[in-house]
Amino acid sequence: MPEKSLFPPHQLYDGRLKACAARIEAHPLPLHPQCSHTQTNPLCGDVVTIGVAKNSAGQNVFGTKTRGCLLCLAAATIVCEIGKATLPLSSFDAWLRAMIDAIGNPSPEVATRGDSFGILINQVNTSTASDLDALMYVRHFPPRRQCVTLPLQVAQTVVASIGDEPERRG
Repeated sequence: MPEKSLFPPHQLYDGRLKACAARIEAHPLPLHPQCSHTQTNPLCGDVVTIGVAKNSAGQNVFGTKTRGCLLCLAAATIVCEIGKATLPLSSFDAWLRAMIDAIGNPSPEVATRGDSFGILINQVNTSTASDLDALMYVRHFPPRRQCVTLPLQVAQTVVASIGDEPERRG
């Protein structure tokens, strides 16, 4: 009799992630982004473009054009929602790094570390924190980790590019 998994695969695609992925339409790629970046997952063909533009209040607004699986869509949605939050870019970059580390390197010391990851989760609203909790389950499925980290890496490239640009004055 095969050993029963502690992490049933059907739980990877729970209702929270399905609802999160469905919200992607609320985050279209800006028509005239200040910066955008596209990357393709060479393993499965997921394609993620993330762009950022300033809204009328001068806040960064992230949007995406993503063609991918449910996990990729959910991660891209979360990136845009947290990117639109009132986090400074340095905090958003730290959050992206913490997420990539927590998902892509699920060693016991990283998975149980509650420092920057826990602090950054507390900065987002309750529904997004619930989505993050559901998304973190992918740590237990190595072949699917890249589906989640791809949008995070694309956003990280965009944030780094924005940080390199001189501040625009109106």
